[in-house]
Amino acid sequence: MHLDCAWLVSAFDIDFDFDQPCIKSFAMSFSKAYCCPPEFAFAPLLTMIGSVIGHKIHVKPEKNSDLVIAPNFWAISIGDSGAGKSPVHLRMREFFCPLNDKALSDYEDAIERYEALKKIRKEREKTVSKHIRQRITAIDKTLDPIEKRKMEELLASEVSENSRQPQKPTLVRYTTNKATYAALQHMLGENH
Repeated sequence: MHLDCAWLVSAFDIDFDFDQPCIKSFAMSFSKAYCCPPEFAFAPLLTMIGSVIGHKIHVKPEKNSDLVIAPNFWAISIGDSGAGKSPVHLRMREFFCPLNDKALSDYEDAIERYEALKKIRKEREKTVSKHIRQRITAIDKTLDPIEKRKMEELLASEVSENSRQPQKPTLVRYTTNKATYAALQHMLGENH
């Protein structure tokens, strides 16, 4: 079976106004260093740049919605075995190491704060429940129904405010080796 790929345009025929020399020279130097076609360096490079930008810029499809969508960039290089695809991709992924290290450090700090907040909340709940029981007793003793209703609403708002759970932090990941549907779904759900 023969596929007509004449419609494909070489990556370097694309006209980049501002960064063409920088991107082109970077991809060409990788191409020479790893003895592979420049397209095998160009595709992961553009994907990497797009991923970093996409990690900071999100789309909100509806004005008054909490839904936020982060763009995802994927690259795949198709070529003969031994053409140099994998070494270039792996080397480009090393640029994400400082980002991954910083994200892991931030995550570990956030987990420590989260655990401390959970302990504080647990201790606070003991004090608050005693306080709530005392307030309920005072409300029950009130004879005026309007005053009683106001006291109940005030207590309910205080209880609601104090019952907020701290949100468990998630680890932001910039790269993955797990490309199964379930693993990607889990990772992308946490990476916002």
